Amino acid sequence: MLPLLAADSRDFDGSGETGFIGAKEGHVCVNVWRCEYVSEAVVRGILQQIERLSDEDRLDLSIRLAERQEDEWKAEAEMARRAAGEMGITQAAIDQAVNDVRHPT
Repeated sequence: MLPLLAADSRDFDGSGETGFIGAKEGHVCVNVWRCEYVSEAVVRGILQQIERLSDEDRLDLSIRLAERQEDEWKAEAEMARRAAGEMGITQAAIDQAVNDVRHPT
């Protein structure tokens, strides 16, 4: 079992399988939103390669991954804004809903 997976009894990907978030036998879901599976052996191999990196290279990798994650988040946020706009939901309404959740009256 990989330490990054959290035990859970819900069926996240509709496969009927439960146990680990996004997991199926011998595979790990590396993208929770789209559930793209790779084998645990591949994940372990990648983790071993990361462990062999120098501190400087690990920092560089961390920065590059963070930048990539931010780019993906921005693209998904833009798609969500577009979809909300098509449904007539304004940014002001979204901001108010977020504020209401964060600061209930």
